[in-house]
Amino acid sequence: MLFDHPDEFDAAGAKVFEQKHSEHRVFPLIDFLAERAREALIREVDLTPKPGLVDLRNTGAHKDMDHRTFLASADAIAPYLKEFCLLGHSMAHIPTSLFLPLIRPVGITCEEAMFDATGNVNTHKGAIFSMGLLCATAGRLVAEGSLPTRKQLFAEAAVICADLVAGDLQRDSTPRTVG
Repeated sequence: MLFDHPDEFDAAGAKVFEQKHSEHRVFPLIDFLAERAREALIREVDLTPKPGLVDLRNTGAHKDMDHRTFLASADAIAPYLKEFCLLGHSMAHIPTSLFLPLIRPVGITCEEAMFDATGNVNTHKGAIFSMGLLCATAGRLVAEGSLPTRKQLFAEAAVICADLVAGDLQRDSTPRTVG
């Protein structure tokens, strides 16, 4: 289910949340959020035309990837999007300043799955970071008992990443890929 307007997502998410919310089981909302993240990956590569980038009609400036490569990558990443949500949910009690390093291992494993699926082509490394962060953040907010709004989601993600450059990236400056 794709949405053409952000309010449609909010309304559909609210319906799932209201129907299935329970404190004693994994929320169907987690599945809903992870599937929307996967669909965003597909929608981005399907968007055509994108001059210089991979789309439905061509590979743009890329000789090492095509539309099928992106679809294989999205399929490999999909299970980890749910894992990010679940991890955020289970670690909602962890202070935001300590949270990012705790989800990093899932991100690294997700990247490895992407590279395995694409023959070591970086199709979604940036998306793994951003979608992983947003899925984990959504899981945190769901654990707090609310349906995450865009405003809450982005505000919480900003707090989680507040010291990213100063703390996280400066510790490990060894590039693992070109992009």
